Amino acid sequence: MTGAACLALFLYTKLKYPSVQPFADPMDVGKLGKTRLYYAFLVLWGLFGSAIIAVFLISLRRGKPPHYETRRYFIPGYKILMLFPFIVAINGLSPYLGLKTQTAWSMFSNLHTEGGRTNHLIIRRPYYLADFQNDLVDIKYSSDPRLNALHEKGYLLPYFELRRYMSMNYNFVSDKNKLEYVRAGSDKQVSNPGDDPALFEKENYFLRKLLLFRPVPSGKSSVCQH
Repeated sequence: MTGAACLALFLYTKLKYPSVQPFADPMDVGKLGKTRLYYAFLVLWGLFGSAIIAVFLISLRRGKPPHYETRRYFIPGYKILMLFPFIVAINGLSPYLGLKTQTAWSMFSNLHTEGGRTNHLIIRRPYYLADFQNDLVDIKYSSDPRLNALHEKGYLLPYFELRRYMSMNYNFVSDKNKLEYVRAGSDKQVSNPGDDPALFEKENYFLRKLLLFRPVPSGKSSVCQH
């Protein structure tokens, strides 16, 4: 019943408001109708999720063998298998630990953890183990259309991600490598690796494979992005 109500509310919202502005201010009276629908959907979704969890726990309780201890519900027969939920948890905590922001269970969540601040409802500040998310660069110009698009759309980029991109997409034609950016308040101008050797130096192989970062909106509002 709750699931059907969620689906009906979702379809109604999509039909009545086909394009929802990503930077809508929830306190804007003119958009109050949308925010009411949004919160109604959250309430219904919460009820639906709670019902599923309750059914799951009741099924566990009724279906367990008489000799099976309650505290062993979620403990696998082989302790080594506990490694997998631990990896899953670390992956989800990565944005709050200053690690990757891509492939971290935060797709389209509007989560912002960069620059020492976060918009999470419960976790009010990130606890960085590394400085990747604090080291942001503002691209002012690039001859590479993909990098220049970040400037035009007002996005910042973690230096780690810029370094990965430049080291893997170096073009031997110097005009193709022109880049102007601001890092830690310092202006940088690059046209070849000699201008900024560290920018073109490849990072550790495992870090390149494990750590992925999204572009960061430069304004106060975040957008739902992959």
